[in-house]
Amino acid sequence: LRIERGGVATSGTDYRRWQHGDSFNHHLIDPGTGMPSRSDVLAATVIAPNVLQAEAAAKALVILGSTAGLDWLEARPALAGVLVTQIGEIIYSQRMDEYLWRWK
Repeated sequence: LRIERGGVATSGTDYRRWQHGDSFNHHLIDPGTGMPSRSDVLAATVIAPNVLQAEAAAKALVILGSTAGLDWLEARPALAGVLVTQIGEIIYSQRMDEYLWRWK
């Protein structure tokens, strides 16, 4: 990543998880259900004006899922991000290209 100022945070369900019966639970709680989120997003990284906004946005993306999360992210011009889905798909927001280092 190439950033001059701001904050970067990653949140996901691949760490801080445990097995309960036949399924895995994790620490990101969906406020609508009160249970660990069950979205298709494994991890999200967000660039924001500060680290607090980046952390909150990354958690929101994991909970919202890839479709609603990307729509939410694109509606916020101060944010850019990357989503990694449970099946390994990598989804970049439109503004993320501003921050990616490209070898020339």
